[in-house]
Amino acid sequence: MNSQGKVCKNCGNHFVDKYCNHCGQMAFEATDRHIIALFGELLHFVTHFEGTFWTSLNTMLLKPGQMSLDYCNGIRKKYFKPVSMFLFIVVLYLVFPGFSGLNVSLNEYRQSYLAGRFIQSQIDQKIATGKLSEEKFSEKFKHISEKVSKFMLFLLVIFAAALIRSLFPRAKRFFYDDLVLATEINIFLILVFFTLIPVILAIILRPGNNITYSSLLEHSISLVVMLLFGIYSAKVFSTVFRQNWWISLLKGTCFTVLLSVFLIFLYRPMVFEVAYLFV
Repeated sequence: MNSQGKVCKNCGNHFVDKYCNHCGQMAFEATDRHIIALFGELLHFVTHFEGTFWTSLNTMLLKPGQMSLDYCNGIRKKYFKPVSMFLFIVVLYLVFPGFSGLNVSLNEYRQSYLAGRFIQSQIDQKIATGKLSEEKFSEKFKHISEKVSKFMLFLLVIFAAALIRSLFPRAKRFFYDDLVLATEINIFLILVFFTLIPVILAIILRPGNNITYSSLLEHSISLVVMLLFGIYSAKVFSTVFRQNWWISLLKGTCFTVLLSVFLIFLYRPMVFEVAYLFV
């Protein structure tokens, strides 16, 4: 060490404390190149991740909307950043191919009430020009669409934020606040309905339980999911916008219905078209 103290390896600044007062990097010591230092970094990551992540998750589940409200009002230290949390959930969702979530089969695209015929003509054209069998096309499309449908989940945040703004036009908020709130709502949507519930269903429907998956069961599950999501959205709106519970419930129901319409009639066709380009 020279008379001026330590020299920052990152920016070259001279300083005397543990951290560089110019760029904030911790002082580099010879012990930082020991193997034990790697375990220290791992321990720091796990403890820091656990603290903020579980605080955020706990608040999101037990006090819907409070995390977004705090975060937008400057109370951020105790929370995992909403965008980082959303990215983490999406990555988790990506690495488990069994979580189909918003992705649907090729047959369901074909049977679409509005675009079924157009989609079928596109499929026929691709099969003819690409010299693919229908089985090969279906296989490639399934593989690609599973990834595309998950990457395009970011569209949900943008659309949900626009919905929030339209439902609360008089609220004096930045659009940034609506995006943060939409991020929290979509974290809940993906984590609970597209990750947790499929796992529970897989356990219930496993061989030996004598329970079969039917269209009636599928529609019942969809109805329950929409009901729960509507109630969750209402609770979020009640917390953030401080409105009467019944008004919040009405707006939560509208939000759920409009988001479902977006998913079925806009999001899924967009997923098809993007996946179709790469087949």
